[in-house]
Amino acid sequence: MPEISATSYKTFTADVLDADIPVLVQFTAPWCRPCKAMQPILEQIQEVLQATKTGKVVKVDIDQDL
Repeated sequence: MPEISATSYKTFTADVLDADIPVLVQFTAPWCRPCKAMQPILEQIQEVLQATKTGKVVKVDIDQDL
């Protein structure tokens, strides 16, 4: 499965706001159990989006970027 790429406040504009395809952003933290539970689902979504070139998924670690 394709790895979900990380973005940060420094690259958020380029990675998300200025992207030419739709972007699904996961705001996550290492301690967040629901975030970990959603990870396999988001990886499946990323796989489909990447294969069809219709979007992408990125994640933001809120502990690092706040």
